[in-house]
Amino acid sequence: MTAEAHAADPHREIRDAVRKLCADYPGEYWRKLDRVGEYPTAFVKALTDSGFLSALIPEAYGGAGLGLSAAAATPFSRKCRPPAATAPPAMRRCT
Repeated sequence: MTAEAHAADPHREIRDAVRKLCADYPGEYWRKLDRVGEYPTAFVKALTDSGFLSALIPEAYGGAGLGLSAAAATPFSRKCRPPAATAPPAMRRCT
């Protein structure tokens, strides 16, 4: 990323990484979970493994220690937002 591009969008790499992760969980994944009433375990594990769920947790406590603006860059793209019925409570507020 060039210096100009980084200045214009300092969190583009985070958003791109979240989009790439979310691409592995298309609408059919969410519809199936919704039909059977299951929790999105694989998706939550992927977010945990990638570090996105710990964005605001200080590094001293095992988190990523990102600032608020960087953490705000991690919301899920529209194509990745789970249906409200299967979303964990914290994610329901985002959909």
